[in-house]
Amino acid sequence: MKQGKLFWPLVVGLVLVLALGFLALTNVIGVWRIPELWSQIFAACTGAIVVAVVTMLLMHGQRATEEEKEKSIKIYESKVAVYSRFVTKMYKLLEDDQVSCDDFLALRTEIFSTLIFYLDDSHLRMMLAEVSQIKDFRDNEAMVSTFARITNILQDDLLARAYKADDREQVLVDLWQRFETLSAFCPIPSKK
Repeated sequence: MKQGKLFWPLVVGLVLVLALGFLALTNVIGVWRIPELWSQIFAACTGAIVVAVVTMLLMHGQRATEEEKEKSIKIYESKVAVYSRFVTKMYKLLEDDQVSCDDFLALRTEIFSTLIFYLDDSHLRMMLAEVSQIKDFRDNEAMVSTFARITNILQDDLLARAYKADDREQVLVDLWQRFETLSAFCPIPSKK
């Protein structure tokens, strides 16, 4: 126990003795003169402090940038999951050709429980405009068109581009209708 207490004072003392001995020896030999030596030590210490401060600032900036990037990645991944789940539920409404009030209200709940946390004001306004176009939630053709435009809005938000109506919406509608046409050839599942 006593050896551990004496170790560090001995090391510090030995370093000081060696440093002072080195300074005395260089002064005697004439390598450095004491006034010159102090100015060089001061310059070296000042340089070390400047380098340490600049390094600290750079490291702090880099850490802040990395934290922001990590946060953006997590938000983007959450957006993809939420948007995907919403689009799946939205198109699932159209599968049985009988959208009920409960189905439509469940979609509203999905919008207000998750989607609104990710959409900015402009995208919320666009969603409102699209939902306002629905006059009868039992009109599948109108619903498919509206859902295609909503899907386009969500895609544009994910890809961080400005929304503009283009032929992607029509392609989505055509794709949905093509699957509807092909599903006519599917056997009707038996009810148990």
